[in-house]
Amino acid sequence: MKLSLPVKLTIFILVLFALVIATCLLWTPVKVRYYTAKLKSDDPKTVIASVDRLFRMGKRGQTELLKNFPDGQHAAELIIACWQNVDAQVEDKILIAALVREESEDEYRSLIGRNITMLHIAAFYNYKKLAELLIEKGASLRKYGEVNRRTTGEIHQIGTPLHVAMTHGHFSLLGLFLEKDIDINSVYENRYTLLSSASLEGQMNAVSYLLKNGADINKSERNGNTPLHCALLGNKTKVAALLIEGGADVNAKTNSGWTPLHYAVRDGSKDAAALLIEKGADMNVKTNDRWGWAPLHLAVRNVHLDVAALLIEKGADVNVKRHGGWTPLHSAANSGYVETAALLISKGADVNARYQNGGTPLSFAAVNGHEKIIALLVEKGADVNAQTTGGNTPLHNAAERGHKNAVALLISKGADLEAKGTYGLTPLLYAAYNGHKNAAALLIEKGADVNARDKDGGTPLDDAIKRDRKEMVELLRSHGAKTGEELKRSTEYQVPGTEEEKKK
Repeated sequence: MKLSLPVKLTIFILVLFALVIATCLLWTPVKVRYYTAKLKSDDPKTVIASVDRLFRMGKRGQTELLKNFPDGQHAAELIIACWQNVDAQVEDKILIAALVREESEDEYRSLIGRNITMLHIAAFYNYKKLAELLIEKGASLRKYGEVNRRTTGEIHQIGTPLHVAMTHGHFSLLGLFLEKDIDINSVYENRYTLLSSASLEGQMNAVSYLLKNGADINKSERNGNTPLHCALLGNKTKVAALLIEGGADVNAKTNSGWTPLHYAVRDGSKDAAALLIEKGADMNVKTNDRWGWAPLHLAVRNVHLDVAALLIEKGADVNVKRHGGWTPLHSAANSGYVETAALLISKGADVNARYQNGGTPLSFAAVNGHEKIIALLVEKGADVNAQTTGGNTPLHNAAERGHKNAVALLISKGADLEAKGTYGLTPLLYAAYNGHKNAAALLIEKGADVNARDKDGGTPLDDAIKRDRKEMVELLRSHGAKTGEELKRSTEYQVPGTEEEKKK
């Protein structure tokens, strides 16, 4: 049957309409399948284009993205959340909490992130494809993040995405980051290189990885700390050993002249100190700060007896002098470290070494009333009447501070009761001026002159009256003490020195 032209046109239009309808119905699923397949491409630009298309398709496209993204559904959720601004600061408290391993809901709600981007999160979860896409879209690898805990004010340094990947051992991802024109020896906002940060935190695997990939083992930060310094600052002996075996300079100095050995000794790391010494660390090098510490000073000052013994055994100068002439024995005597002082003396420490003010170890032991140290030093030959540049003896020092037992000990060892110190003061004048009644009573009992006079003619009684020391005045009067003026009158006019005596 022959169809008329109008019928043919009608059929053609109906078929065409059906095709259009079918195409419209099938086109979106076809596109979805097409772009979903492209997600598996090795070309980041192709994947970005596919994600972009699926993202724009709305719910249907994003659903497929969630199902098929190479790093999994969670990574897809993250990429959808930041797709329009890959460097946007992450506000999601749960994601921020993950970075600081906070699981308490009450606590993580108090966290505030700064400069935390989705690239930090990708590095934390080891989402390599996500990280790759974010970088390709322009995400910064240099954002230095931190998390503030409002409840305590504590701040967690998160670092850059590189630091996050390194901290969590995601070295494949770290390698990807380093390939993106990032210098492995860059210094970051925390002042450290990646190797220094890893050394400070004791991350052995990270240190090994970085060294194998060209990290400068002696690169210093702005204060002069090298990775080896950082390892010892963090008391990470195993990392220090790894760095030393890798060729780290054991005598590298900070801007203040501190070497790795200074840090190890200060913190009592005997194993690290032994290793450094074995590898040639200078045991007598001094810091160039205001103190001029040698390692032995620090071992003594921080009461690391075993480390001090090691240094001496290996040849450290037992009489090494800090700025001003301060020796290790001065430190031990000043702080009352009997065992340490005994060790130093047994190894040849000078018991009469002089500080810049003329003070000997015994002078400083007396200042602080360290009786056992005083006894040890005197027994080993310390001069009990050694004078400072101002003329003060150990007995002056003990009396000035009111250390009665130290005063008694020094007197028993031959201390001069009438020695003239600064401004012509005797030990009793010092005791009276400072109101140390017990020390003064002991000095008087042992024969100290109650009317000894200073350079201005003042007596112990003058000092006691001047400072309103009523009990001291009473003590001195009971032993015949007079003021300087009373002594002067009694000498000049041969009359009684007190009103009471005049009435008799």
